[in-house]
This record gives sequence, structure tokens and C-alpha cells, in this order.
Amino acid sequence: GLCRPLPLQPADLATFWLVTVWNSSADQRELAVLDQAGVRALQLHPCVVLETKLQAFLDRAWTEGLRVVPQLPERLFDRDTGGCFGAGSDCYDGVRAWARRLLRTSLTRDGVYHPAVEMIWLLREPDASVGLPDGLTATLSAWDGWLDAEQELGVRAGPVGLATLLASAASGGPSTGDAAGKHKDVCYNLRAPHGCEKLNTLRELWSAANQTPGWYAPIAGQGRIRRGVDTGVDGPRYVSHSDLAASIADRWVHTFPAAAAADDIIRNLREYYA
Repeated sequence: GLCRPLPLQPADLATFWLVTVWNSSADQRELAVLDQAGVRALQLHPCVVLETKLQAFLDRAWTEGLRVVPQLPERLFDRDTGGCFGAGSDCYDGVRAWARRLLRTSLTRDGVYHPAVEMIWLLREPDASVGLPDGLTATLSAWDGWLDAEQELGVRAGPVGLATLLASAASGGPSTGDAAGKHKDVCYNLRAPHGCEKLNTLRELWSAANQTPGWYAPIAGQGRIRRGVDTGVDGPRYVSHSDLAASIADRWVHTFPAAAAADDIIRNLREYYA
């Protein structure tokens, strides 16, 4: 009686995913490749939990040896429900306000997350909805809003990670056109836009997170604004309030769609860390 199925109702604060290890006899080869590379293959089972039952739900998950991943409601982002995708994909304000509500529940106590909480799932495939540039802006601004809410409420991160599932996280690699086909030996190792290698989404995320925070250098031409989208000569970029560079090193969890091939996941991770 603690878990009811989707969909979320307007009063629900999050989807709470129960985490179990993916163990399928049909996928043994893929699972072995991922395990050897230190990548966990997980199955997520969705639960919608009443706020009044959240403490009991988290306690039960913990005593049963399960971990929980809260996912923010998609209506915070969906343009059809007035979300931030319809307003330039700057999701800071909406996520910050929602996080302050969620962090005041049994998700935390005395400034510490419940031990059953493994990570916070911010967005689900924003790049599939609004494209990669706006999807990264949405991810960075939602991430920024969550970190600020934690700081304002005195919540310590501990081992709790942060994540966005990006549809293109396992894509990339050589193009299938003429350059990759006839001249692969020349351009294979050259990344976009200079060669035939496609963009690596994880590297794009890392680069975007490592911009100078707004508290250090306000956005040019906008007075003392401390965060937002800077439309500079090199194109728009998100300027965070929090230190996303430290957060991506300490807390960020790379996640991949279940349909992604193990070899593609490993290749993209190797290029990311290269």
C-alpha cells in the first residue's frame, strides 16, 4: 500500500524509482562488458508515493536492501504544461522552488538525505524533446536550481548523486558518410566540427558545466546578474550560480538509455575520460 502506479497527479512531488540489479540471461554478454568497465546495469521500478507515506516507503526500501531514485515531475519541463521548455529551457526557478518543497519532506532529516536515496534524477531525455543545446541548458539550470535549494535549506549532499538521462549519451562515434567511409583513417580521431567524429554528449556536458560561475564573474552587459543564459558571440551558454564544475566531479552520475549498446556506452565513456 506504500507504492501506487503511474501516472503522477498534480499533488505528487516526484516519481520514486526502486532500484534493482539488471540480471537477464538474454543479456549476459552485454552485462559482462558493462560490469568489466565498472558500469552498473540497473532496472528501475516506478512508484508514486503519498507524502504522508514517504517516510514509511523509504524505511521499507532501506530495510529490504533497495535504493530509491526520486525523479522530478516532467510537467516542470514540458512546454505543454507550462514547463521551462517553453521558456528558453532555463529551468532554474521551477526546479529550485520544487526542490525546496521536496527537500522538506521525509527525503531528508536534520540536513541529511535518507540513506535509501541513491541519487536525484533531474530530467529524462531533454535532448530528445528540445535538442541537445537546449537539453544541456535545461540540465545545467535544473542542476543549478537543485544545488541552490540544498544550500539554502542546509542539506548536505553526502553520497547522493545527481543525474539526467540524456538520449544521446551513448551516441557519437564515426559518421556513416563519405568522410568516415573512404577516409576513416584520416579523420576518425578528429572530433566535430573539425573531423568526422560526432559530438560526444558527455564531453559537451562536462565543458558546459566547467564555465565560470556567475558569483565569480557576472554576465557581461547585465549588471550584477549572477546566473542565466548568456547570449555571447560564441552562442548561448548557461552561466550557473553554483559551482557545477565541482559538482560534476563529485556527484554527477552518467546514465544511459537501456536500449544503448554496451560497446557504445564504453566507447563514449572512454572518450569522455580520455
